[in-house]
Amino acid sequence: MNKKERKNVTVMSDLSIICDRTKLRQGRCYGAPDLVVEVLSPSTAHNDRLLKRHYYEKAGVREYWLVDYQHQVMEKYVWQSGTFQLEDVYDATNGAAASTTFPEVRFSVKEIFAFLTS
Repeated sequence: MNKKERKNVTVMSDLSIICDRTKLRQGRCYGAPDLVVEVLSPSTAHNDRLLKRHYYEKAGVREYWLVDYQHQVMEKYVWQSGTFQLEDVYDATNGAAASTTFPEVRFSVKEIFAFLTS
């Protein structure tokens, strides 16, 4: 482990799904969530794409979503063989986005970004 890499890192996600209740203590998750969603903004995009992604990948998060409201796209990364692989990119033309880890989690991409056209 290099000097800059810390052993215990606390990262706050915008949204997460945690199925193992034993990981939840005192309002925190100890261990990897099953699915993490980060909403990019100009001030956080670099950290979400690089730094947080690295920590989530190392922790073994099974699925990682990046929501880019400026470009109205969502990127879905799935953890495979110790690394995140880009599995899909969704925009308003795709219709519905679905989780690989939780197939019952589906939603309309167009509706997610509807607030931008209101």
